[in-house]
Amino acid sequence: MAIVNDAGQQVFYACADLIANVRKDIAHVRRTKKVSVACRVKAGVKIVFDYALDKDEEKRIQLADDEWMEAMTLGQLLAYAIRQNRLTVSPGSFDSVSELFDASGMPMSSFGSFFGVPPRTMQAWIYGDNPCPQYVIDLMAYKLEHENKI
Repeated sequence: MAIVNDAGQQVFYACADLIANVRKDIAHVRRTKKVSVACRVKAGVKIVFDYALDKDEEKRIQLADDEWMEAMTLGQLLAYAIRQNRLTVSPGSFDSVSELFDASGMPMSSFGSFFGVPPRTMQAWIYGDNPCPQYVIDLMAYKLEHENKI
């Protein structure tokens, strides 16, 4: 799933700590919270490597000459970071519908309707109230990847 540059190369950037921090912040504030994201270019692809929730936090981020800050929501940041953190999407590469939801960056209503799944079923899968079969998760990942949603 890594990000593909203009030369067709997959560009991967490990950022598990960034993903964990974004998930913690989403638990405390909404996915739609605007943040400032530190970016750089690696092999022709934008890479996100840090973020700030407010102007005071933004001041602590030291940027090199070829790096910049960009505004996006926490949900968008999470989706982009997950995308750049994974080498590929293959069967079994996602363990839950919640991971797919985070990687898509879609609102929950759009995510459910994209697959034709009723809202209550999708909520139960995302929040872990009801287990979703792994083969369904794999099919969902396949569809998201092949329709360029992740």
